[in-house]
Amino acid sequence: MERWSGTILVLGLGTSGQAAAEWALGEAAAGADIRVVVADSARDEVLEERARTLRARGAEVRLGAVDVPPADLVVASPGVRPASRLMEAARSTGAPVISEIELANRISSAAWVAVTGTNGKTTTTALIAHVLREAGFPAEPVGNYGPPAVRAAAETGPAGVLVAEVSSFQLALVERFHAVWPCS
Repeated sequence: MERWSGTILVLGLGTSGQAAAEWALGEAAAGADIRVVVADSARDEVLEERARTLRARGAEVRLGAVDVPPADLVVASPGVRPASRLMEAARSTGAPVISEIELANRISSAAWVAVTGTNGKTTTTALIAHVLREAGFPAEPVGNYGPPAVRAAAETGPAGVLVAEVSSFQLALVERFHAVWPCS
């Protein structure tokens, strides 16, 4: 299992960004030496409420952000555009920038099926998860369809299967992510 430490910067406070920040805060509460910072260029009532919840757990949250603090790892939510000012600021820190799906894959002990392409990803993801469940596998659709991948990865054990709908933006920020089905 990978050990995590240092400052984890989460870009975007949508559903996936919130899940990534909650996971990192959980790791910190369990004793990992992690500082959690969340930055989002937007600011609205929904984000303000999410920010209050994360701040109460110890995260630093910056809404309306145009720049970011130094970090040891940057986790980008799927909704953060690759050419956005916030993403450019994160890249300029020199820290590795990975997608939320990459983080989920790193913390997961489950098997993975990945669905990508131009059309039909959601339908295909739902169908694969349904077929696997009917075959007796505890399968969960995640990513762009279903719960955030990080949340499901943290909750799904080695007997489970995560069926991920993955966009090209997410795949652009992966290093080790791969779909894998156990051979045994």
